[in-house]
Amino acid sequence: MLCCLCHCPHLDICLYQDYFGLPDETLYLTVYLMNAYMKAGKVRILSLQLLGIACLFVACKVEVSTCPEPNKLCFMTQDSFSWKELLRMERKILTRLKFELHYANPVHLLHWMAEVAHSTLEVQYLARYFLELSLMEVDCVCFEPAQLALAALHLAQRLFLQERSTKEMSQEGSCKLHTYSESELSAVYPYMAKAALRGPNSPLRATFLKYSRPQKLCISTSFDITASESLSRCLGSPIS
Repeated sequence: MLCCLCHCPHLDICLYQDYFGLPDETLYLTVYLMNAYMKAGKVRILSLQLLGIACLFVACKVEVSTCPEPNKLCFMTQDSFSWKELLRMERKILTRLKFELHYANPVHLLHWMAEVAHSTLEVQYLARYFLELSLMEVDCVCFEPAQLALAALHLAQRLFLQERSTKEMSQEGSCKLHTYSESELSAVYPYMAKAALRGPNSPLRATFLKYSRPQKLCISTSFDITASESLSRCLGSPIS
């Protein structure tokens, strides 16, 4: 059983992460911990919310110096469980995963590749938006973190840069940074494009709303997305 945010409508980790002002790294680590925990053993459907919040609690301890208090996390779930149950689940996670809590976080990789490529702020925010949207697509679980990060960056570059410039950059610089073929990256594009074109009609609107704010350059409502022929082509047919 693998976790996809769209399969847990009651468990809006994006909302909690945004509410507490936590860095993006905590969101991806939370989803990774949930997947790892469920891969290692069975989980009851009724325990998914508790598991998600406990994984977020653990991710905060790994990625940031301070983390929300257990009672505040419980309050966000309308006290669906007690702080004692939260701490008990935390111990279960650490025991089942044997304290193996680190992985190649795609956000770290995206930041690094964007810096090397000297990407503009608009491209970086759009790439981060595409990458976060991949969390809503269960099929994206099979892709490697670096593959997701690079695909998000390349897709963002295609939307903001002229096609000629994108090809030149791909030929001159990208081959030095990765070993993925264009077909391997193209396999990721449809999932990100589909989620982006859904916009406010997405099953989970938290990511769309998060990136519609001025602090995120209103990137999710940008004309480059809503009227993008490039994104439509990624789906294989025009979007009406």
